[in-house]
Amino acid sequence: MKNWLENDGAPFVIMEKANFKRWDLINDYEKICSVKDYIGTIELQNINILVLGDESMPIKIIYKDNAIFIVRWLYAPNKKKVENVIKTINHMTLPIIENFTMNWKSAELILFDSIKSGDEIKNNYIEIKLQNKNCNIKTFEYKKSDISLIIHKIE
Repeated sequence: MKNWLENDGAPFVIMEKANFKRWDLINDYEKICSVKDYIGTIELQNINILVLGDESMPIKIIYKDNAIFIVRWLYAPNKKKVENVIKTINHMTLPIIENFTMNWKSAELILFDSIKSGDEIKNNYIEIKLQNKNCNIKTFEYKKSDISLIIHKIE
């Protein structure tokens, strides 16, 4: 899927790009999997990590309206249907299901599949550039009979 990142069943994580080389799959993976909500934070080796928990879902980053949207595709009949919803959705009409603040030391982040190790991550990640290192993150759920998305808004 063009511009979508898929995982191998493990949670996606977001961490500061400068700390990427400190990712330790063997020692960090169990703690990552302890996050059961759609989104949560953990600290590993004095590094803040944002964990996109719950089920494995394809993911896409969208920059829109001075915010960053992380769209997670739970189910839908096809990519075209998901893309059409993303273009027309008004997130302000969706219920907020989670809300918290994240403070980063850097505005340059990477998102990747937590089951991957160093060399595998280098070829399979998404860069995220924040406008503000102190972020409010709201999680919304879009659900219809044939499509379900989880949307995280970072501002």
